[in-house]
Amino acid sequence: MESTSLFSRISRLSVYALAALMPVWFLPITQNALDFQKQALLLALALLGVISWMVALLQAGEMRLRFTWQLPLLAAFLGVETLSAVFSLWPAGSFWGFPLDITNSLLTQALFICVAFLAMNVFSETKQLFRLAFTLLASVAVACLFAAAQIFQAFSFLPFAFAAAPLFNTIGSPNGVAVIAAVLLPLALMLAFVSRFLLRLLCRIIAAVFFATLVFVQFSTAWLVLIAGLLVLLAFGMLNMQRRKKFGWVSLPMGFL
Repeated sequence: MESTSLFSRISRLSVYALAALMPVWFLPITQNALDFQKQALLLALALLGVISWMVALLQAGEMRLRFTWQLPLLAAFLGVETLSAVFSLWPAGSFWGFPLDITNSLLTQALFICVAFLAMNVFSETKQLFRLAFTLLASVAVACLFAAAQIFQAFSFLPFAFAAAPLFNTIGSPNGVAVIAAVLLPLALMLAFVSRFLLRLLCRIIAAVFFATLVFVQFSTAWLVLIAGLLVLLAFGMLNMQRRKKFGWVSLPMGFL
């Protein structure tokens, strides 16, 4: 039982580590210091998590899989990506991504789906999911602050030539930073609403960082993404209001809209 709990903790920690490191990770040891290094980190931690999870299942002596409605959608997406890579003009490049776009490669997409499946099966408590979401939000907020500092040349402590460029950041491009901030801002608002005391304050600060990022970058697509996310949050708020007769969930996204 001790070994089972140990391997289960390792699989969960690998997902936590991905949430904490992916937004800020880069290494200047290759020509592509950002995308390639993120893919390598994703590959290493995803394999660690899956292997640890499988060992935990073997130790427990039973196969326990959680099948949710998201799983068929992820499987269909992976199938389409696989067919696209197989019948592309350069199958090897479509699979690995290098020297093409690593982010949209079949390997990267498959690894993200693998991590999503792993998270579905290793997190069983609400507080674990909350911890995972907060870790991701905090890491992305740090990446947004770093991107802003780069744009305004507030400080430059990285001893690398590519880091001296004002548009360098740990996510990709300023527009990419804005889109990710727009995607996660509704999540930060939701966590701020359900949290208490210090966590509520931290979530509000993170939401403010995301909103400031959108204001500074001024990327129209990011604003459209934010509006779509707030509408989804509003829909969940209205559902919650019908069930619990509470108006708070509705007032929060309406105020931002």
